[in-house]
Amino acid sequence: MPRQRLSKLDPAVRARIVEAARAVFAEHGYEQASLNAIIEQAGISKGVLYYYFEDKTDLYLAILQEITAAQALVMSQKAPELTGDYWQDMRMAMYQRAVMISTDPVTSRLFQDLYLQAQKPGEHNPFREYLDKENEIAMEVIRLGQESGIMRSDMSLPLLADLLFTISDVLTKSLLIGKGALPEEELEAFADLQLKIIQKVVEPAGS
Repeated sequence: MPRQRLSKLDPAVRARIVEAARAVFAEHGYEQASLNAIIEQAGISKGVLYYYFEDKTDLYLAILQEITAAQALVMSQKAPELTGDYWQDMRMAMYQRAVMISTDPVTSRLFQDLYLQAQKPGEHNPFREYLDKENEIAMEVIRLGQESGIMRSDMSLPLLADLLFTISDVLTKSLLIGKGALPEEELEAFADLQLKIIQKVVEPAGS
């Protein structure tokens, strides 16, 4: 993951690196993207890049962190709109993520590559580890759902979480990734569908 010294990077230089990396990764994909192209486009030396990032994967995951941080900021700004209703608030988070992926082709391409790389076999897969780390927050939400009786308790937390993540990933990859900018009504329908399927699977019997 990005080195701690990255936080001390000059904001203007950081912005140039991030912008160049987003552009190159979006145009060529992770596999074909060249660090030399990013270095040239950002107008920095190779030494500067490697001082802050270990390799191409490290840089790629740092860009994804920028995106997820932006999403977290949007959700924090939406906090006053949260209803306190577990399912409706979850739907809002689903909708905001769908908007982020659909309206930004760069984000869509980055997530597409993330899922592809995470599926590759190997004991040490930094892309899969990144997804696991991002899912830790969702795990806490699921745990609260189980404890409050909103979600079924006849499955272990890890199994239930894996089930929800699989549903979310499949729907995202099949209905959002690579589809371009979708109209608002389709994004709303996507959030409704995702919530409906998840509720059907994880709500206690008789709910």
